[in-house]
Amino acid sequence: MGKNPDHNCTIVFVFQGQIPQINPFHLLKEGIISKEQMESTKFNTMLGGIGYENDDIAFVQNLNRLTINLKSLKFRTQQFLKQKILPLNNIIEDLIAVGVNFSCQLPIAVSKQFFNKENSLYSAYCQESDFFGATIVSSKDGYDQNITCIPDKVQNVMNFSINNHFTKPSDIGKFPAEIPLGRFSELESDFLKLRKKIVGK
Repeated sequence: MGKNPDHNCTIVFVFQGQIPQINPFHLLKEGIISKEQMESTKFNTMLGGIGYENDDIAFVQNLNRLTINLKSLKFRTQQFLKQKILPLNNIIEDLIAVGVNFSCQLPIAVSKQFFNKENSLYSAYCQESDFFGATIVSSKDGYDQNITCIPDKVQNVMNFSINNHFTKPSDIGKFPAEIPLGRFSELESDFLKLRKKIVGK
């Protein structure tokens, strides 16, 4: 894969809580979103490339969806931070109380590797990203979601291990980082094998 590929980067997380609203006209003015995106009902809130929409899965009815969209790899997180419209740490602090833990040190350009149990095509899916150090854990009625980002500081890469993720049927295939929801016990062995492969533990 090329050193500086120019393509969109999307990471989807599920969490419990709400994201503060920010004036979309500012994002339009800065060229972060288009007029079509701003007028779309799906973009009811925007936050520096972060879009929010409700998740309509019945058994996780109180969980919301956080989608991080980097317009392209030329549009770096540094630019978001410079414009002071990507206060990720402030948002996540409010969510920790409801069982979500997310930490992120920005900006460090790393690569991310997604493991997809259901599709071997994505078992070594890699692309460049600007996120370094994150763990998200949540559970609902016996179902667990655990997204672990394991940093390799020697090679300066971030390995995203996703052993469980809430999805809607229409999402499958749309977001290659996601896998269908299942019980943690069914996925634990695969996750441990992946972790051993990545970090040798």
